[in-house]
Amino acid sequence: MRLSQKNTLDKKWFTLISKAGSFEFYRLLDGNKKFRNKQQALFFKGTLKNPVLDYPFLKKTFLEKNKKELSNIKTTLLLKEKSDLVKSAYTLKIDEKISEIEMLEAVAKKDFKKFMDYSIRLYGQPSKKLFYNIISQLKLKIKKHLGSKRLNLRNVSVALWKTLPKKSFFDGLFYPDAKLRSLVKHETLKEFGKLIALKKTRRVFTASEIRKIFDKKLRKLGIDDWKIKIDYTSNTSIYVDQKKKALIIPILKRVCNNGLRYLLIHEIGTHILRRKNGEKSALQLLGLGLNDVEMAEEGIATVRGQALNKNFEDFSGIDGFLAVSFALGLDGKPRDFRETFEMLKQYYLFNSLCSGDDFRGAERYAKLTAWDRCVRTFRGTNCKMPGICFTKDIIYRQGNINIWKALLKNPAEIKRFSIGKYDPANPKHTWILDQLNITEKN
Repeated sequence: MRLSQKNTLDKKWFTLISKAGSFEFYRLLDGNKKFRNKQQALFFKGTLKNPVLDYPFLKKTFLEKNKKELSNIKTTLLLKEKSDLVKSAYTLKIDEKISEIEMLEAVAKKDFKKFMDYSIRLYGQPSKKLFYNIISQLKLKIKKHLGSKRLNLRNVSVALWKTLPKKSFFDGLFYPDAKLRSLVKHETLKEFGKLIALKKTRRVFTASEIRKIFDKKLRKLGIDDWKIKIDYTSNTSIYVDQKKKALIIPILKRVCNNGLRYLLIHEIGTHILRRKNGEKSALQLLGLGLNDVEMAEEGIATVRGQALNKNFEDFSGIDGFLAVSFALGLDGKPRDFRETFEMLKQYYLFNSLCSGDDFRGAERYAKLTAWDRCVRTFRGTNCKMPGICFTKDIIYRQGNINIWKALLKNPAEIKRFSIGKYDPANPKHTWILDQLNITEKN
């Protein structure tokens, strides 16, 4: 989908905010790979109860500079912008970016409770209803293996059963039916069929191979101002750097053919194309995204990925949601890094054994995966205050649910998902698009 940029309303403001506000703040919570690897080793040995997470990229001067620039842009905008719509959209976006900076300032000052307050303000906190729905489904799965003939699986099942909260209930979650899933699949393949077209193979792709394929796909789409880079730091997930216009692939990343198709839909089809198309729309801010759009970004990306599957098993984002819920203590026991790690390790060990993995391999996988998840959950904190964590990762599950609900209410909305970075589940966002007559036909 290619859009015209002739009638842009906000070119001046977009240029300004792109310089001061397009950075993704949570990347500043990444650490030095060598230092964190040493912390991991000491943590696994039991020498450390909780690790220390370093934040070498968190620079006070950078935060102050960008906060001041954003404040100045807002002041000038309120004085000079004539369009109330543009003024409102940018004010909300600028306030959001300033809150992100103030959250980072709280980390720099080691005010972790304040950091937590900002995290909840920006991303919310998990609901008990969704948490106990996950626990209920997990218990049903565990129950099948309590009497397993495989001794390791039986023992792990019993141990996990005992650690989970006794209270659990399943409270009638909405699930997309076959008709709605078929519609989403049709529209997704119609728009991205060529993007995800790959030769069938059982081989696993390395980071350098993923990079070559992604680069080739971008060029075919005519996108030459984005780059694909290999990340040699401690990151474990592929991500998009909006500031540098780069797709970053961790050096240790490995994916199968289906995984690669999912990543193409997720990263290029959603995160990059919504950015490109938004910049060409009547409101360029749709390139960086309207306020509170990240949950929708992940929701749209995961919904599209799910549409390619034969069956719908569950909403996405269980791991992140569980980790935050355990850390906050939705079951009545707030946890620090170590306590959350032990809960997640058992969870991952159980899942790995259920998949047929041998115990030694499953144990190694569980330790490393639980560590990576806890680093994400406790980044921005000192890791040792029970109930203090970074709640961002709940957006994957909540966003996935929100987008499916939005499609149930208005299936036709899927046709303008790629118009830019807006939230189809947010009436204020869809109202802005309607006022500007931004539809799929643009």
